[in-house]
Amino acid sequence: MEQKEEVITLAVQGMYCAGCAARIENVLKKTSGIDEVKVNFATSTAILKYNKDTIGLEEITSKIRKLGYDATKKDNLFAKDRLLKIQKERQKNKKEILLFIFSILLSIPLVLTMIFSIYIPSWVQFLLATPVQFIAGYRFHRGAIKTILTGGANMDVLVSLGTNVSYFYSVYMMFFSHHNSHLYFESSAIVITFVLLGKILEGITKRRAYQAIEDLFSLQPLVCHLWQNGIIKDIDITEVRKNDLLLVRPGENIPVDGLVVEGASECNESLITGESLPLRKTVGDKVYSGTMNLSGMLKIQVLESPETSTLANILKMVEAAQNTKAPVQRLADLISGYFAYGVIFISMITFLVSYLIFNIDLNDSILRAVSVLVIACPCALGLATPIAILISTGIAAKYGILFRSAEAIENAGKIHFLIFDKTGTLTLGNLKVVKTYFDANLNMDQQKKVYSMIYLVESSSEHIIAKSIAEFCQSIFSQIPDKNLELKHLDNHPGYGVKGEIFEKSTNRIWEVYIGNKDFVKDLQVLNFPAEQDKTPVYFSIPNLTQGVFLLEDSVREESLEIIQTLKESKIEPVLATGDKKEIALNISKQLGIEKVYYELKPEDKLKLIEEFQKNNFIVGMVGDGINDAPALAKANVSFAMGQGVSITKEAADINLIHNDLKDLVFSIELSRKTIRKIKQNLFFAFIYNVIGIPLAALGYLSPMFAGFAMAMSSVSVVTSSLFLYLIQRPNGNKKSS
Repeated sequence: MEQKEEVITLAVQGMYCAGCAARIENVLKKTSGIDEVKVNFATSTAILKYNKDTIGLEEITSKIRKLGYDATKKDNLFAKDRLLKIQKERQKNKKEILLFIFSILLSIPLVLTMIFSIYIPSWVQFLLATPVQFIAGYRFHRGAIKTILTGGANMDVLVSLGTNVSYFYSVYMMFFSHHNSHLYFESSAIVITFVLLGKILEGITKRRAYQAIEDLFSLQPLVCHLWQNGIIKDIDITEVRKNDLLLVRPGENIPVDGLVVEGASECNESLITGESLPLRKTVGDKVYSGTMNLSGMLKIQVLESPETSTLANILKMVEAAQNTKAPVQRLADLISGYFAYGVIFISMITFLVSYLIFNIDLNDSILRAVSVLVIACPCALGLATPIAILISTGIAAKYGILFRSAEAIENAGKIHFLIFDKTGTLTLGNLKVVKTYFDANLNMDQQKKVYSMIYLVESSSEHIIAKSIAEFCQSIFSQIPDKNLELKHLDNHPGYGVKGEIFEKSTNRIWEVYIGNKDFVKDLQVLNFPAEQDKTPVYFSIPNLTQGVFLLEDSVREESLEIIQTLKESKIEPVLATGDKKEIALNISKQLGIEKVYYELKPEDKLKLIEEFQKNNFIVGMVGDGINDAPALAKANVSFAMGQGVSITKEAADINLIHNDLKDLVFSIELSRKTIRKIKQNLFFAFIYNVIGIPLAALGYLSPMFAGFAMAMSSVSVVTSSLFLYLIQRPNGNKKSS
């Protein structure tokens, strides 16, 4: 019996550090029925692949709840839901800010006592510190108890343990010791205050990191104007259904993909095309969600539900990439999983060595152990990678570049060889039929019959060349296809051609139609027809009727030469791999300065070419847009699909360039390199912070107060550092989606 596998995304609440994410991930990985799991601290999500026959969603969420966290299925992408989430976060932030103010007002007198040696009675210190410890610090203690009870350790445990040691040691000295020892109420209070401040600042900077995707969400209207029998009714976006009629007024964003059934206007479709120039829309034209109606009133028929619209699909891909993990994060994840345990062990060793071996007094030994606990920060390690990924995917989406995963971002910056298909990538793909040859003289009726058959076959294909031939046939005979003819069957052979079966009603006969390259077309004997070396030939054969060839012409993209030169300067070698004939391939490569050229390739040949490069440990990129490119795109280390590519190509590709602009190809590689550079920088400073900070605390050079401040600022600094990615601009950077 076939197993039922499902991939879901869960929103996980209550994670306070990377240790939390690592703990959830480790527990779920050991759970029967769960095949894959990735928990992301920065985005508060868990992506799971599980077997529905073995384990249910409720059982999975129950396991997460037992660990002390909450989990719900994340399956909507509506602006309204996003707005509600933002409002809840703002309410939560207000509470945190009020709690911080409460905490700092009580902590200031305690700090002044330490800094200026101002005498405050011990009972006053106790009264000031206790509310901070148990009210302001409640979230840390609660989280620590939940984590310890389930056998784990995280940042909450470190903060709670460190502050409780300082607080209860001071309580003991105050009430039970006869020695005139210094009390450390200020240490516990200020650590909690600083950690609260760090969480507030971390939240602010994380929200700034989400800005790019929030801008995309803002393109979706919350309210739509439903047209029913002449009555206009405002409804929620979630209530829109396929085939509904909606009114879109001037200045409003179009809520869903639809077809204009009444009215005319100009629309800003920069989300789709990247161009800010408005496009004229009239009856029969398609409009897209997230684009703006600029001038006139439009009545549109809904073609896609809000969940499957163009904007929704873009958002899904961006969020999916943000929720994945880059390979560079593996070491940080491994360390984060054991970090808290290691810190607690080091803290205990610090106390024992200081007190028992070096005979340091009890007060200082405890302070050193506490400083070790509170300076250690797993958050910085956990945020180093995902925050940078989150920002870069958001930036890319604004420019019409959709990364499928974090791994794609990492690999794009490592490419050694970038293989280009020719048609639709380096060339415009607007192939036009410039000449046609038949093997015999055909009268007008016979020609119409032939063109009708070819039109029926080619108009059923999404391939660029097929569309060009179909358009040409229709331009010759505007009244085709002939109603006497009907397409019965179609066989697509990627890289070779297409075979169709046409039923002729008047004669009750089935005609076979072959269209493709010279190796595919059956019984082809037209190779002696005049051929021009700079034209692309497409052969056709209808046995017992005619055979011939179409000659098509394409032109090089204006930006192709500049892009090829830029890639070379970036130490990436361009490669041309095309199914076209030798003369055309060499002509294009000469124009663009591409030295490695492979021609007359079938899909399997492109696949083998990529494998040959990979055998030598080269990172290979592939750029394509046709159905015959799908196998090669899937095999490449990182693949790019041009915007006009067919859906199967986009599914196979790691990166989709929806604006169909080669400059976006270069920008995506540049963005990848700068993102990975930022990640490595973040990881370096996160590691160095802990490697230097923990020993200094253990040696007594850092007080708990300073250690708490340093810990709070470490994760904030990582997020703030990642925000500098927003300074990256696309060349000629006015080409934004929003």
